[in-house]
Amino acid sequence: MVHRDLLQSVEHAREQLRGLVARHAGLAAAGAGAPEIRDALGELVERLERLQTHYAMLLAIVARGADALYAKDRDGRYLLMNPSGAALFGVSVESIIGRDDTALFDAAGAARVMELDREVMRTGKPYSGEATYVVRGVATTLSTTLTIWNEPSGELRGLIGVTRDLTEHRKVEAAAAHERGRLRSL
Repeated sequence: MVHRDLLQSVEHAREQLRGLVARHAGLAAAGAGAPEIRDALGELVERLERLQTHYAMLLAIVARGADALYAKDRDGRYLLMNPSGAALFGVSVESIIGRDDTALFDAAGAARVMELDREVMRTGKPYSGEATYVVRGVATTLSTTLTIWNEPSGELRGLIGVTRDLTEHRKVEAAAAHERGRLRSL
């Protein structure tokens, strides 16, 4: 999984920095090490440790979220999809990464989702709404919130979103409304 690879890369970088710190300590013991280099290396080790801790926390939040949590690039290809999102669409996480919405929706639904994505990226305005799509051959009511995702430089990277399946909730509401109407008619 890509996320675990990144965590391993950070761990590898941290180990390399620790090695540099140890080598520098050896140089310092021999009178050749500079204190500012030692301090800079120590600061880098601390920053990497904080980065790894925060990234692991964010990864846990995404992995354990009950809603579909995802990120897409500017072309609408999924860069991240959590297990709940994959389960909602009946696919594996690995099978959706790098693909667009045509892998999840029928043609009309995919076109609607991709147009909405493009509109959010074009305007920069977040979107929150509800719509019904055909998912795995079944009409499914989805509540979606989308926002743009920018690089630290401000350049558009893509978008991030959260989607919740409201189908059962809407069925319960409709049944309750029907029952209220039936009782009123009595």
